[in-house]
Amino acid sequence: MRVALALGQTEWEADFISLLSYPMLNLKVVRRCVDGIDLLAAVKIHEIDLVVVTDATLRVGSSEISHLHNENVVIAAISNSAGQWNEMGVTNVIDFTESDLFAIATQLAKVVPDADSIDPHETSVTHKLVCVASFGGGVGRSLVSKELGWWNSKRGTQTFVVEGDTYGASLVQELNLPALTTDLPQLSQVNFATELNEFELSQLAIVEPNLAIVPGLSHSSHWPVMHRAQLDRMWKKLINVGEVIVDVGPVFCSFENANHEIKLISRDLVAESAISAAKAVVFCALANTVSVTRLIRGVIDNQNELRNHEVYVVLNRSRSAKSAKELTQLIKRHTGIEQVYSLPDDSAALEHIEVKCEFLGKLRPKAEISHQLHELSLDVFKSAQQLSTQIQEQRLQRATAA
Repeated sequence: MRVALALGQTEWEADFISLLSYPMLNLKVVRRCVDGIDLLAAVKIHEIDLVVVTDATLRVGSSEISHLHNENVVIAAISNSAGQWNEMGVTNVIDFTESDLFAIATQLAKVVPDADSIDPHETSVTHKLVCVASFGGGVGRSLVSKELGWWNSKRGTQTFVVEGDTYGASLVQELNLPALTTDLPQLSQVNFATELNEFELSQLAIVEPNLAIVPGLSHSSHWPVMHRAQLDRMWKKLINVGEVIVDVGPVFCSFENANHEIKLISRDLVAESAISAAKAVVFCALANTVSVTRLIRGVIDNQNELRNHEVYVVLNRSRSAKSAKELTQLIKRHTGIEQVYSLPDDSAALEHIEVKCEFLGKLRPKAEISHQLHELSLDVFKSAQQLSTQIQEQRLQRATAA
């Protein structure tokens, strides 16, 4: 459970924070704040479950408490004056006893039960977020992202394709989107209602029935405006409405091990946030030994981050069936990934959609590339899903057996 503290000028603060680090409590101090205003700023840019205040906390009143509640964080007060905190809207009040700080820490651990034990991949939400990633550039991520979105929308499901690549956005040009289209930074800063309403949906680029496109950064230097907490809330709202496909770019970083202060300014923040919310990852690579070797090494190095994800591979620009088969077997043998799709090198079809600024599935539905991407879409968004606890185990078993 991620905690932000604003304890004021208390002599026992250092000892208390030390106690919170006990592994059995499952508490992690994300931010130490000076007052209520600082707390509000912290919850907007950090992923926080619990806010802790005391009678010594400065600049915290009913207004600040109300704003904290709006940020979907739990508030706990350490105080012997429960009445005044209740009046401000704080229901979790823990009696203060300086001689037993560990008891206070133990009670804090119970304020948000099971905050970290709930697997986000095991929720009752019927929709899913799918990341399209790679370990290098120029491997066809944009093609896979938009075609997955197009085919899935044809099934009558509301679908969002989000360009999360902070290194080089391209969907605006590829689909000839209007210049004033709501982009990723703008969407992440919207204060959504419980669900997206028709007005909010109309602000997005609706390019086909049931298909909305959210372009990435208009300029690569704009990535510092992105904040983790805003992105996490945005993914949740989009998943509540439909299927979400995110091109996370040529990166796949370990967000779990990143320092929170570093994470605030990380250029890979969008990718880290999307991957943490994703159920599946589709890796793209070119159908050659160099690109496939890089993919295999990347998957093995990131096994921990992939432990609860369904993983698929798309080999782009395959020149022959024999080569595609050999590379597919290589991937299966070293990674245990069974779902590998090979796209033929059809430059004529790709050039056609580039000129028309359209979807391949729409203009060339009978092309082999379209057929493979359609099959991938059906596989990724199939209704019957495995338990996430079985995914990594089976993948490792296949790789070990091979």
